[in-house]
Amino acid sequence: MSAFSALNIFTNPIVTKCARERLRLRNAVSWAIVVVVVTGFVYAICYKFAEVQAELREETAGKFALVAILVMQGIILMLMGTGSVAIGIAQERMNGTLDYQRMSPMRTTSKILGYLFGLPIREYFLFLLTMPFVIYAAVKSGVRLTNLLHMYLVGFISVWLYHMTGLVAGMVSPKPWRAGVATQGMVLLMYFVMPQLANLGFTFFLFLTPRPVFARLAYDELDLDLRGIVDPENLQNSVAFFNLHINPSTFTVLLQGFLILTLFMIVYRKWREESQHPLSKPYAVLVFVITQIMLLGTLWPRINDAAQFVDLSERFKRIRVINLARVDPGGLMIGEWLYVFFFVSLAMALLLVSLITPTRHTYAKGLRRARKLALPRVPRLSDAASAVPYAVAFVLITCISYAVLVNIAIDARHFFRTVPGFISLALPAALFTALVLYMQALCQRFGLRGMLMAMFLIWVVPFLTYALMIASAGPRLTANYVGTPMPLNAFGYAIANLFHIADGNIHGTLLENAGKLTLFAVVLNTGFAVIAMSLLMSHQASIRAKELDRPLA
Repeated sequence: MSAFSALNIFTNPIVTKCARERLRLRNAVSWAIVVVVVTGFVYAICYKFAEVQAELREETAGKFALVAILVMQGIILMLMGTGSVAIGIAQERMNGTLDYQRMSPMRTTSKILGYLFGLPIREYFLFLLTMPFVIYAAVKSGVRLTNLLHMYLVGFISVWLYHMTGLVAGMVSPKPWRAGVATQGMVLLMYFVMPQLANLGFTFFLFLTPRPVFARLAYDELDLDLRGIVDPENLQNSVAFFNLHINPSTFTVLLQGFLILTLFMIVYRKWREESQHPLSKPYAVLVFVITQIMLLGTLWPRINDAAQFVDLSERFKRIRVINLARVDPGGLMIGEWLYVFFFVSLAMALLLVSLITPTRHTYAKGLRRARKLALPRVPRLSDAASAVPYAVAFVLITCISYAVLVNIAIDARHFFRTVPGFISLALPAALFTALVLYMQALCQRFGLRGMLMAMFLIWVVPFLTYALMIASAGPRLTANYVGTPMPLNAFGYAIANLFHIADGNIHGTLLENAGKLTLFAVVLNTGFAVIAMSLLMSHQASIRAKELDRPLA
């Protein structure tokens, strides 16, 4: 099979197989009747409501109904389609069909694309049934065809991103229903929760969805006011990224295209060999670098642009946070940005660590293979190699990004009344280093389950105790110390320490204990890191000793 024919989904036998399974006549007719009837009623209800109740013109009422049909299409393709992909591929794994497909002479890329477009083929069929309503509404309301096609282009890229997410979940989930629930929850998270970080300055999270393109169409083409749904600040004609101004559609395609490629790599590796890690170690570093570039690129213009600082400061002046009422708007802004920066970096680092860290079995297998090939050590890029150097790489990359953010914030002269001391600036980086290293060591020593259990015992339990003490009006300072192991609290203390009264950034008596709490958090987590690394080194030494004593086959 040639490379071109591998990309041709219309002749793909897996697509044909899925179509025969999911588009059987009785099933397809039942779904078609339901979707056509519901779509017709939704169009009529929205049109008449806009025309009679809202007293809109006939043309504007047609636009209002068009939006309702577009939302229905999004639910069909993104929510239902993603669930179908996740459940379908998980069922194929349970039934053993996937093992049979692995042995077929088709290219791996062709197999993946076959399932990607074949499993949600019923949702594509239902989508096509709603298209006559869209065309009728577009003609009736005078919407330009080019704008509608533009929206569908970006929308389908988002659909394929979510379907690839379902494919990944189905490849790793042991139960089909778990895969379906997890992916549909992930779609809701990516579409509604993560874009809220755009309101905090990290606008690239908004472009994980087609919302910016849809909102721009609603403003420019449909003449509808969606200010209660979409922040007008996110409807810019270009995306400010470092010193560049990128078209929003281009930015969406590039960002989501990279995510699709990453998810495709996960499925490809798992398809070739079930025991492989989801990502190779070099590609994991690339993903982390791209994440840091996105974080830096979206904050760079906000920090350097004085005019934008004035606009943002007006919004922050309305914020009233307990014990932070006297902080300047600039201090609140940079504090919030640094807090989210470390939180996102930690979440991404731990996610990648869980994907590339070898288990005990994988590490021992790598040692045996190295002995058979007469290699001095396990190859550093193999799945069996320790992930500690890559955790250190994540730490170094984050520290570089943090140093760049702090330097440009200091040079902007809007955010700090006086420049924080070196120790105050170094403590958040030290805290991040300790958290990543000891969680990676626990993951490699006890496995992913052990790392998750450690998160619960070391992070969640102290945080719940902290919340209980706060709710029961216990000693506030004691409660703060109890909640220190939780990164949400620890990074809050570390960032607040940058505005300590000793540095002149805050006048008054608030946050006088931020420095002590931060130092306690760093010492505590450093101790955890030393203990975890000691356990890991002892564990690996014992595995090496056993493998050396084992005779070669």
